[in-house]
Amino acid sequence: MKIMVCFDNSAESKNALREAAQLAKAFQGEVLVVTSLAADQQYYPKLIEPYENNLKEAQEFMEKLSVPCQTKIAYRDVDSNVGEALAEFAKEENVDKIVVGIRNRSKLGKLFLGSKAQTILLMGHCPVVGVKKENSEV
Repeated sequence: MKIMVCFDNSAESKNALREAAQLAKAFQGEVLVVTSLAADQQYYPKLIEPYENNLKEAQEFMEKLSVPCQTKIAYRDVDSNVGEALAEFAKEENVDKIVVGIRNRSKLGKLFLGSKAQTILLMGHCPVVGVKKENSEV
């Protein structure tokens, strides 16, 4: 089983990373950790360096858990939708499951910024697991 995690180093995406590790262990799968960037950023190493470092940390996390892992930056057209680009990337990579972190947002926030996770949930070619941020209150 090939499991793709949409990763931006947020608390939500770190939870998604943990969930993907559990799924990979349960189903003897491998994890593909992906960050999406605008295509024009690939020509500026200083801009992509923080993203590469985040992916390296994610890979090290998976290695500590003995989970096979690859990392990739999915470059998209500058004016394209991030969620659509990630859903398309998942299809191109022939993944079996997508794991994405989700959070509550106001209606106004969704109107102006859209919802990457919602787009992936709706456009994904395979099952998509939405992972909520852990609740710190008991």
